[in-house]
Amino acid sequence: MNSVLVREMVPWKEMNVLLFETPIRELHITNNDHCAGTRSFPKESSIPAPVSLQSLHLSDNWIDKICLNLTFVTFLNLTGNSLGPFLAENSYMLTENSRLEYICLSKNSIKHLFSKLFIDQPYLRIIDLSLNKLTDVSFDLSYFVNLEILSLSSNAIRFLDDWSMENIDILLEKSKSIKIDFSNNRFHCDCSRVPFLNWMRISRRHFIYFDQYKCIFNNASSSEFNSFEEGIIVLQQNCLNYIISIIITCSTIFIFISILLITAIHRHRQKLRFMFYTFRGRLHFLYYKTKFKNRFRSTKHSENNLDFMYDAFVSYSDEDRAFVLKDCIQNLEEEGNLRLCLHHRDFVPGEDITDNIIHAIESSRKTICIITKSFLQSYYCMFEYNMARMESIHSRNGEMFSFLYFMNNCYQRSYLWFYMKLFRNKLILNSQMTNMEIEFSGKK
Repeated sequence: MNSVLVREMVPWKEMNVLLFETPIRELHITNNDHCAGTRSFPKESSIPAPVSLQSLHLSDNWIDKICLNLTFVTFLNLTGNSLGPFLAENSYMLTENSRLEYICLSKNSIKHLFSKLFIDQPYLRIIDLSLNKLTDVSFDLSYFVNLEILSLSSNAIRFLDDWSMENIDILLEKSKSIKIDFSNNRFHCDCSRVPFLNWMRISRRHFIYFDQYKCIFNNASSSEFNSFEEGIIVLQQNCLNYIISIIITCSTIFIFISILLITAIHRHRQKLRFMFYTFRGRLHFLYYKTKFKNRFRSTKHSENNLDFMYDAFVSYSDEDRAFVLKDCIQNLEEEGNLRLCLHHRDFVPGEDITDNIIHAIESSRKTICIITKSFLQSYYCMFEYNMARMESIHSRNGEMFSFLYFMNNCYQRSYLWFYMKLFRNKLILNSQMTNMEIEFSGKK
């Protein structure tokens, strides 16, 4: 075999002129890394190499840029150069119909490869990308039909993303005998990498030295893949336990917050109901105020503003209507010259009853509750009582609260809770209904 061994860098143009018509088959221009600085092939590198040249070795020359026209070369060794940044955006070949079968790009500090780096090289059988800094397999592998070995050993691959796995799967579908070397890559093994590890387990027959691969866990411990099945089971179990612990923790926090929220809502339910119905009632009232301009007037008032529509809103059960019609209206409206708001007479027909109640309380200076057994058993009577209490606390500074009168027939042990509540809130109690005398800030 004719060969020329050259230990010093010779310009590519002059080399072609010198060797173009010779029967040279193998050319070595290697081990020039002792010279300072990096080297680039000139633009004239598009000049075709000798037709007889089949093997070209350009290793260890600190070459940082290269463009070769190698139509008939089948073996190209570019080991130990500085082509990483250049090959991230460019190809090393200008030939459109290459016959290259072996390419070695080992030790070139490659972090990323140009996606179309190997285009128009259909005869490639071996690609050596070992001892670089690759973190994925993002370059296009769909061009290969004869590839036998792809070496990615000793890189910085910790895992492969979905695109990289699909890229390799396309390659494996074309050639069932292809071998890929991932040795000396420290794979990360955590819960997020389970799909990648399962993919490797399924495709393990395509991976060279698979039993020597190592898996690095979060605690920095390592496990060799000769017990991969056991390792993946342990990892999946740990991930399952982790997920369960997260679910339990989140559920506990959710339940705790829910209990706090339910407790707060239950404790302040009357206030929340008051705020809700007040807001909704005011919206409805604005609507009816616009619709019936002559019927309603503003209920906004300050501490000293006495402009109310009614002097008092009387809250009573329908069973006590006779008492209200006979005694309240006669004593307070006819003789006392006071204007009362009574639900059977003054509520707006067609309007929601809760909106009517809120409007009646807000439009009245005071609220009178005729508390009887039927009153305590009525949902809407208790609603009127609670809404009036909320209005007194939150809007009237406690000054408008009702004068409460009890009928004698409602003193029963079962209603003791209600009486205690009234005493606790310092309400005025009167069990005698015979003398109906109520004071209204200057009116009697």
